Amino acid sequence: MNTIRNNATRCAKIVPGTRLDTDITNNAVPQFVYYTPNQNNDGHDTGVAFANNWLKNWLEPKLTKSAFTTNTLIFITFDEDDRSESNHIYGCLLGTPVRPPANHTDSTRYNHYSYLATVEKNWNLGNLGRNDVGATPFTKYLVHP
Repeated sequence: MNTIRNNATRCAKIVPGTRLDTDITNNAVPQFVYYTPNQNNDGHDTGVAFANNWLKNWLEPKLTKSAFTTNTLIFITFDEDDRSESNHIYGCLLGTPVRPPANHTDSTRYNHYSYLATVEKNWNLGNLGRNDVGATPFTKYLVHP
């Protein structure tokens, strides 16, 4: 987006992924962090087993750090799909703000915009007026929806 790419102040907020470990060490994790692994680690070019191993090694050490886990919602999605109309992708909510469902079954239809709708609702941001408008946020699983 040009409104970000052409704005030096906004671009300065885009940092390398290694910055997260520094922020955790300094107890300075921002309110919002969007972390995207590379195409090997996200399974795009390697597959589920590789991505699972990477996530385990990347995430588990962070889960022992209170600067990372205190009041933190971790949203994990694996969206490598089979390109079929009925394809389902994996999504997981993890952290202290999460209220687990009683039966671990949810028939609610979510999509990629559900994540965005959840962020918008959490910070009272409004919506973009696009596909996020009708998306179902994940708020039914949050302690403070």
